Order: sequence, then C-alpha cells, then structure tokens
Amino acid sequence: MPDKLSIYNSALTMLGSRKLSSLSENRPSRKALDAIWDGGFVRRLLETGQWNSAVRAIESTYDPSYDTSDFGGYSRVHTKPSDWVRTVGLSGSENMTPPLMRYEDEADVWVCDLDTIYVRYVSDDDAFGGDVSMWAQSLVNYAECELAYRACRAITGSDSLTEQLRVDSERAKREAKSIDQMNQPSRRPPLSSWVLSRRGSSGRGDIRSTGGLV
Repeated sequence: MPDKLSIYNSALTMLGSRKLSSLSENRPSRKALDAIWDGGFVRRLLETGQWNSAVRAIESTYDPSYDTSDFGGYSRVHTKPSDWVRTVGLSGSENMTPPLMRYEDEADVWVCDLDTIYVRYVSDDDAFGGDVSMWAQSLVNYAECELAYRACRAITGSDSLTEQLRVDSERAKREAKSIDQMNQPSRRPPLSSWVLSRRGSSGRGDIRSTGGLV
C-alpha cells in the first residue's frame, strides 16, 4: 500500500540516494522532498487529471448571498467546497444524466440557472485524493517520477538527470491518465453547438446527450 514514505523512497532511488528510514530522519534530501510536498505537491498532481480515486460527488444548493448580476445573466451561484481541485461534471440529476452544459466554472463558484445541482469533482480531501493509499499504482508511479524530477537539482545538482526525469515524469503522467480513463464508465458525448442550432435549442439548462458511446 503506497504512503508518503514509500513515494519519497522511490523518488530517492531514482536520484541515486539512500532511502529514508522514516519521515523524521534528519537528512537534507528529506528536507528537500518535504519542501516540495508541503508546497502543494499533491494538489498540483491531482490538478493534472480526472483521477478516479480522487473523484467525489455532491449535491449543491445555490448561495443566495451572491449578486448574480456579476455572472453574465445566470441566475444561480453555487459555492465550491474547500477540497475542490478540478471539476469533472455537473448535472441537474442525481445520476449525472444528462450533463449540465450551460454553466460557468469560476475561481470559487459554479454559476448556472438551477437551484440544485449535482457535481462530480476531483477532491484533495483526506478521504479522497488526499489519501495516497487510495491512489492507483499508475498514479503513484507518476507521483514518484514527478517528485524525483522536482527535487533532482536540489539533491543531485545534475541538469542532465533533471531533464531525463522530466521526460520520465511526462511519460508516467500519460500512462497514468490513459489507464485511469480506461477505468471510467462509457459516456455519451454532449451535443455539438451545430446540432443544437439545427434543433433550435435555446441553450439554457441541461441538454440531452446523443451519439455513440465513448
């Protein structure tokens, strides 16, 4: 089961450094890794994909305290939870079908025309993406490569190794995202704007999906 120490030690192995016996071991390499990890490493990692192990679903009721005149004509504003990292999808239905297509994803709110929405999003809560023991092995591999890359120059001083680890990290990210996408259920793509115009859609609220499964 992966944990912070195992990710640290895998990164150190890539850097040719001795493994840590604990997260409290007083070594410069551990401090270098700590500086990266504590600087938002997990959140930045989660931002790079719609990782299944980090996705949670909530019901959101609009916040009446907002002045909706600032939001381009939408009538409802929903405040994002503090553990939000990136949005996966919105719907007016609890089963997330059909998806909500007319909304705006602002810095700390979602704006739309519905009083209640259902949202799937990547979370860094300790019970979701913040718990590394829940990560798929491919995501762990990516984290190890990315941590090694970011710590390389500080620990080894090697520009050539830093560049190699950057390439390795990008490859690990692509592989992790590919595997993660294969584990997602099939979904129908949303209607294109051309199809909507042909059907005379008004564009507000939910629209139904059609076409082949993807």
